[in-house]
Amino acid sequence: MQGNGGRDGVPLLSGSETEDNGVDAGSGLIELGADSPFATPVDSEIAESVDHWKYEQAAIYLEEGVDHSKFADHPKTAEAVVAYRYVNSWQVKVIDLLAGIVLMALALFEEPAVCNKCSNFNATAIVEILCLLASHVHTFFYFRWKGASVFKEKKLVVKIALTIEMLIEAVVILARQETHLRFMRAFRPVFIIDNKFATGIKRVLYEILQSLPPVIEILVLLITFITTFAVMGYYLFGTQKMDAYTQDSHNWYFYSFQDSWVNLFVLLTTANYPDVMMPAYRDNRWAALFFIIYLMVALYFIANLLLAAVYSNFNSKEKEKFGRLFIHRRHGLRKAFHVLDTENTGKLDYLTFRGVVMEYLPRKHQFEITCMFKAMDKEETGGVDLDNWFSFYEISLYTWREDRGQSSGLFCAIQDYPAPILPFFLVLNKVVLHIYFEYFIDFCIIVNAAFLIAEAALTTDANKEQHAIVDYEQVFISIYTVEAVMKICGLGFRGYFSKGFNIFDFVIVAVSLLGQASKMSAAYHCCIPC
Repeated sequence: MQGNGGRDGVPLLSGSETEDNGVDAGSGLIELGADSPFATPVDSEIAESVDHWKYEQAAIYLEEGVDHSKFADHPKTAEAVVAYRYVNSWQVKVIDLLAGIVLMALALFEEPAVCNKCSNFNATAIVEILCLLASHVHTFFYFRWKGASVFKEKKLVVKIALTIEMLIEAVVILARQETHLRFMRAFRPVFIIDNKFATGIKRVLYEILQSLPPVIEILVLLITFITTFAVMGYYLFGTQKMDAYTQDSHNWYFYSFQDSWVNLFVLLTTANYPDVMMPAYRDNRWAALFFIIYLMVALYFIANLLLAAVYSNFNSKEKEKFGRLFIHRRHGLRKAFHVLDTENTGKLDYLTFRGVVMEYLPRKHQFEITCMFKAMDKEETGGVDLDNWFSFYEISLYTWREDRGQSSGLFCAIQDYPAPILPFFLVLNKVVLHIYFEYFIDFCIIVNAAFLIAEAALTTDANKEQHAIVDYEQVFISIYTVEAVMKICGLGFRGYFSKGFNIFDFVIVAVSLLGQASKMSAAYHCCIPC
């Protein structure tokens, strides 16, 4: 079997390999493609199988690029590919997520949420065991995929250790028929966070943890500053003069060093201000300087400096992470391209492109695949080179639709309009798409808002039932109605309702018209004599 294959990725067999099949090929090479005169049904199946394997390997590389998975763990055997598909299937992901949610929900049926007599610890322990086992369904397929190398991953080892500890706790409860203090319940959120649906949460938590070390210095500075002022406050305000009203000789905010520290820490949130200051301020007006200096330095300087340091470090870590994700995606695209480019031509033809897209995005229609290929074949050479292939992820997110011409009237396409009225709708289309038309509508919205504010300012209890200004609602509703009708006629139903903002605008206009109709109906019935 030749290593590089023939045209379109079809494997080549040497003449010596084909002599057993009754074909005298000499020393040449015979291509066993579907169109080859020497091809048999078995040979066609082999060629299709080879192509499918190539597309599947390329699609897995694309998935690994998006998921930021290690390329060293790329499945290279049929059994490993099957296990990989199970690990990344939505069914296994949902089972893992539901197991984590049920584990968290068990807290609603355990102490202290319910009393000891009302809780059924046998049922909750059994459910916990089932959920812990269900949360490791993906671990089983993970092991089938990677083998013993899975135990080199620290996160998985920690999760397995937590699972074993929690299983032991649940089994002990079932054996003793009595519940006890359980510390491992605090680790239940790990089973939700360690889920494919919570990839973003894991990434943010990891970046927060990475951002903490540079902030520790500022945090130590803040704690030192609070401790210093707590000592000063204890010695300055710990004992006050006798209060004539409360007969209290102590400032309870600074009665001890612990009270002093806690109250100054709470003062960072201004939750106890100015109460914490009043006893000392009552005794001596100059005591206010103590609290002013503390708030200026601790709250307005060090606390903001701490927040700025956290944001700066988190932002830098976020940029580094996105940079690594971008490079990893490029590596995934490059590996997929080399798998597909079996002839080393530097380009992927349409059939190869379609095959990998159908494997990677099976829900894409033929029309969408063709549009993707046309968009990536910028030089129109009939193939996608590596530079254009790097835009695969972005173009795969596009939504494609067939353009049947500019929709300029009540019908879906311009060719559907009768010739006599076609010029009118073409002019109307240009009007509603003009920038000054949008400016005019925006100006009307601003004026409408100004009238609403003026009406609210001039309305009093005496004239609340009447409008303070001349009734303007009908004027603006008429303008918005004309705008909606012009856009529907100028853009067509499909063009108008294909945008979410136009749908929102249409709903607002329709509700306003119904409100005006109901108001006019009520006024009409009030005017009719009984």
